[in-house]
Amino acid sequence: MFYGIHLELDRSIDDFSGAQPISTVAPIPLPSPAVALIEKVRDAFRALPDGRKQSNARLYEMEDAALSAFAVFFSQSPSFLDSQVRMQKPLGRNNASSLFGVYEIPCDNQIRNLLDPVPPETVYPVLAEIGDALYQQGYLAGFRSINDPLLIALDGTDFFFSEKISCGGCRETRLKNDRVTTDARGAIVFKNAWATSHAITDHNVAALASAGRARWKIENENNNTLKTKGYHFDHNFGHGKQFLANLFATLILLAFLVHTALDWMDTRYAKVRGLLPSRRTFFEHLRALLQYLPFDDWDHLMRFMQQRLAPNAPDTG
Repeated sequence: MFYGIHLELDRSIDDFSGAQPISTVAPIPLPSPAVALIEKVRDAFRALPDGRKQSNARLYEMEDAALSAFAVFFSQSPSFLDSQVRMQKPLGRNNASSLFGVYEIPCDNQIRNLLDPVPPETVYPVLAEIGDALYQQGYLAGFRSINDPLLIALDGTDFFFSEKISCGGCRETRLKNDRVTTDARGAIVFKNAWATSHAITDHNVAALASAGRARWKIENENNNTLKTKGYHFDHNFGHGKQFLANLFATLILLAFLVHTALDWMDTRYAKVRGLLPSRRTFFEHLRALLQYLPFDDWDHLMRFMQQRLAPNAPDTG
């Protein structure tokens, strides 16, 4: 059940019916979209394959390793886990636990070793589930074009290549100077054509041209964002010997998707983003706060940011 991914999650049932509450008992608050989305990610990570032998001495679960890596990409803070280990010692709490559900924080090498055998395909279902929720709840309606088809912009981009580092899952590309590079995704064949099966008329030519040009939005609003807006998509966070590079790339895409979903679904998150001049500034604030202050949950964090940025503004939650 994909609970919680609705704009109305912060409202009680009475808000919809118009009726007055008949009980003096305060309604149980429903989880915000941020909390529900992170819980959906946690559910997916609980099901990751674990090839280790069963042992009572096992310190870290696969869920902890995946959530820890995801938290780094979500917060856009390479030092996030180190800061949470330091926070835990004097305060007895940390944001990796309260915000992402990490029980024990593994070190970087432990995360890499645990996740290297995990195929990225195991994370695809949660990506599809979040995408389906966006579609079913109408958030993609603005991407419909002439005769109501849903526009889908397809493009490819590299996330890692090297002349020195490779594994069995890499594919070699021999350059003209005989140097060999490898990439973790394999060869990308680029083909481009702008064609339509619609009969072009004076009435629809402008809409068709707009749809065709929208295909190029993916370069600026997707590929460039992934590489230059804090996700560091083309950085080598760890190559591994099996699937690690591909899995890390998939977790970065998952973080980007959750951020995008929150922009649409979570009114408090969107309000805080709107109070700051840019995406970069938002994550600068987020990184600084998570380094030094513990928060109970995502709602606590977003309320804190909103109240500090706009003390007199009503709570959008």
